[in-house]
Amino acid sequence: MKFYKASWPNDQAFTVSFYPIPRTATVSNGQSYGAFESVGIIIGDTNLEGKFGVVFHEMCHSLYAAQTAEFQQRLSDLFMKSRSKFGRVAYTWLNESLATAIGNGWAYEKTKGKMDKTEWYHHSKIDGFAHALYPLVTKYLASGRAMDQDFVSSAVSAFEKKFPGALEELETYMGEIVLLASSDFGSMADMRRELRQQFNISSISSSSPIDAPQSLKQVEHNERATLLVVVTLAERKKVAALESLVPGVSALMAKAAASGDQFGQFDVGARRVLILILSEPAGLHEAVEWMGKTKRVGKLGEFVSI
Repeated sequence: MKFYKASWPNDQAFTVSFYPIPRTATVSNGQSYGAFESVGIIIGDTNLEGKFGVVFHEMCHSLYAAQTAEFQQRLSDLFMKSRSKFGRVAYTWLNESLATAIGNGWAYEKTKGKMDKTEWYHHSKIDGFAHALYPLVTKYLASGRAMDQDFVSSAVSAFEKKFPGALEELETYMGEIVLLASSDFGSMADMRRELRQQFNISSISSSSPIDAPQSLKQVEHNERATLLVVVTLAERKKVAALESLVPGVSALMAKAAASGDQFGQFDVGARRVLILILSEPAGLHEAVEWMGKTKRVGKLGEFVSI
């Protein structure tokens, strides 16, 4: 708790629930719900240290969420105001990577007596960043220190060294997103499902239509998250409603061609803005699939045809 600066009540116990996963599965999973941790176990799995690491991993998510609002803001600011351009993207992957480094790395080693040499998390960014953070995390835990300026600087440096090409990768900006869509796409739940099938998204806030008051509030209240706008050609003019919160977005839309499916990446201040323009709503599945398969999408600041 000290490392995370979590305001967790001393008398609040964790409840852990296990559920079976078929023997044929190759990957198990877990989920954190505050003081309740749900963890899947593959039938026949005897790796108890590994399961303990997963439980500890989920507990770390609970502690991360229990940080005071003041500390959460300070931690976020330290990453966002880093001198390195990698500060923002390192922060995007911080929560999951810390839980992995501590649970699947540190906690496993404490119980097993040696480090787990296998993959810790079935995602290259999270697994790679977790391994890069591991020496730093163990040092802080051993000395009883909480995350601070030095930790953030070292974490950003570790991410940059591990993933030097990350700033050009679309996946990098999909960890935490605000999703706005025009009303002709229908169910936002379906759109969120499509995106999660292609990307590891830790946080997604969504709203429709784009010019609705609740949509503008989502953009305003999640200013550090990537903004993903999905709009049809017929509704593209409604993106101008975001101009007061995302100055210049109208000029970005003016760069798009008059027809055809298109995708563009832009930096607006400290925010990454992704805009997907489709001829018809029916093209969403293929477009999101294309996004998932495309590591680097053209040049920053312009639209490309899908």
